[in-house]
Amino acid sequence: MNTRRLVPAVTVVALAVAGATAFTATSRNDTSICAYFEDSYGLYPGSPVTIRGITVGSVDRVEPDGTRVRVDMTVHDRDLPAETGAVITNASILTDRRLELVDADPRPGPTLSPETCIDTARTRTPVSVSDALGSFSELVRKMTERGPDGTAPFESALQDAGREFEGLGPTLNRELRDLAELLSSPDNFMDQLGQILDNSAEMSSLLVGDWENVKSTIETFAPGLAGIEQMLVVAKILVEKLSLAVGPLDRLFNEHFPHLMNALNSSLPTLTMLRTQAESSSELLATIPGTLTMLETMVQSHPGSVAMELDPAHAEVPTPDAALTCAALEQVAPDSCTVVSSRSVAVPLPQLVLSTIGATP
Repeated sequence: MNTRRLVPAVTVVALAVAGATAFTATSRNDTSICAYFEDSYGLYPGSPVTIRGITVGSVDRVEPDGTRVRVDMTVHDRDLPAETGAVITNASILTDRRLELVDADPRPGPTLSPETCIDTARTRTPVSVSDALGSFSELVRKMTERGPDGTAPFESALQDAGREFEGLGPTLNRELRDLAELLSSPDNFMDQLGQILDNSAEMSSLLVGDWENVKSTIETFAPGLAGIEQMLVVAKILVEKLSLAVGPLDRLFNEHFPHLMNALNSSLPTLTMLRTQAESSSELLATIPGTLTMLETMVQSHPGSVAMELDPAHAEVPTPDAALTCAALEQVAPDSCTVVSSRSVAVPLPQLVLSTIGATP
């Protein structure tokens, strides 16, 4: 009784699982798109459609469309950005080609709608062997085709190279002989190499021992360069200022200085006359002390002579400090100053004047 009830139940469960699996399989989100290419050599229905080398769909149909080739494909469980491109590529020379979708990473923004074709502006095809050989043949033709001067580019290159290496045969021969001689005596070569290494080690030891000095030199070198740079900037400014002064100096010496020289030349006779008169005046003034001494001797030195006493005129001069003023005048001419009050002094004018020009008071 229980066995009869169990069989229908198992049958119902199996049908439900099969229906769910079928629903899941049919509800997969497949996207049908197409792409235009210049050519599609090696691509056929069933070729894989990949993203980063991983298969995400397959090619459904390949057919010509005017001067282009239309490739229809199906992509499974994926939304493609609107900027998605397509490239026909192959993993190696021996494998069939596949269609690779590029710029197809999921990102925010518009997506590629179904039944939309990717234009040739975003599709690429690999260069075929025939195109590559044709390009190489074209290159060889251009290199060997003679120009207007009758010389081919490749021939000109060889001739230029020949001229560059012309005369270098003896030098190359000597260098090769020196190299052969060096290799023929490896012991000598190793000895020289050892000396070089020893010298390098000595220099390295010296550098390590004096590293602090080397470090200080390196650290102060940059500020020194900065100082030199500042000095050069100052020198530049000075040169610019001097360059601005060249024009005024040029006008001064070439335009104004000749007029100044003419004025000086014109004043030279006047200056000469003044100098002569000054010299004559000094000689005249120099005779005054001798004359006064002679008169004094004639009047007072001989017995029985007539003596005259001259009482010169005095001038009362106001001053802030009479004692200090008289002390200063006494140093110039003794007995030439009399204190009248605390703020005035009396000075004999003739005696003071004669004392200032060298006469004996």
